[in-house]
Amino acid sequence: MPVTNAILISATSIFFVFLAFGVIPQETAESMVLRDWDIGQMVGNLFIHAGILHLVGNMLFLWIFGNAVCALVGNVQYGFLYLFLGMVASATHLAFNGHPAVGASGAINGIVGMSLVLFPVNQLNCIYFFSFPFAGIFWRFGKFTVKAYWMILFWLVFDLLGAIFGGGNIAYWAHLGGFGAGMAIGLLLIAFNTLETYDPTLFEVMTGTAAVHKAYDLEELASTTRPEEKELYLGNKAGNKSLQNDVEAFLADPPKEPLPILRVLKTIRREKEFYVYFINDGDPVNNIVAASRHVKIEEINPHTLPARSPGWIKIVETEPIVLQNLSLSVSYEDSAGNKASKELRYNESGGRFVPVDVHSDE
Repeated sequence: MPVTNAILISATSIFFVFLAFGVIPQETAESMVLRDWDIGQMVGNLFIHAGILHLVGNMLFLWIFGNAVCALVGNVQYGFLYLFLGMVASATHLAFNGHPAVGASGAINGIVGMSLVLFPVNQLNCIYFFSFPFAGIFWRFGKFTVKAYWMILFWLVFDLLGAIFGGGNIAYWAHLGGFGAGMAIGLLLIAFNTLETYDPTLFEVMTGTAAVHKAYDLEELASTTRPEEKELYLGNKAGNKSLQNDVEAFLADPPKEPLPILRVLKTIRREKEFYVYFINDGDPVNNIVAASRHVKIEEINPHTLPARSPGWIKIVETEPIVLQNLSLSVSYEDSAGNKASKELRYNESGGRFVPVDVHSDE
């Protein structure tokens, strides 16, 4: 949950309201306006806005892009990143412009720059409205969907033109400084493999590897008839032989009941507890319960697993657990309420818990 992003939005909005109603003295706000190389001003100006539209616009974009980035990098890291990006944006403004400035847009542009690297092809749902009374058009409303990179690049061009030609009392250089820093951080996080991403990144889009599905839906695959789609699902282009074997076995003998397939993301040991974090790469299941002959499974969350949804298994560790030797007995229901049960065994080459009768090493 992107808690830190919600806290930042709330704190910024509350500061604006308190300032408007005199709870916070005007002198305090004046001391936070960005004027020189003062740390208090370089950070403090992020929480001051020139008007309600300035605030609402910034917080809307922080909500749209910040939630995704915060959820991916983690709440603690996101808080430090936001403040760092704000300081870089402030420093860039001071270096290239120097006029007094307020607003969180520099830091937010940094978050948008990270989004361009981490979520370039994710869909943005947009609404629009316009009015031309002289033409008899009083109000028109509508909505459209666009990939994130189009919206981000449009915004970037707007800032570049503003920085070159000026106008509007907008801190364009702060926007560009924050955006550049955000892109650089995003690229470094991907380059050093410090994030587990679930969406195509800018690297994957540029190299063409984003076309290969990271997760697959077995029911969807069974109904696929176009050879090129099967090629992508089977993973031939990516050399994913484990995925290929799983799917070919499924196609050769389609099961009557749904099959959860748990792709392991990471494992964490905490004192006497062992956590397995996963993504359900198989079919959606409900009321899932897990047990094991080898270990005590304390819980599996969530109990309802849609396709491609994340979850975790908590194991009480009485002795060191070897993931490669672990098997699970799971019971669950399909969308119609039909009950089923399977033994899932960890397949090391695929990094997944798969049903024994779908892909077995035996």
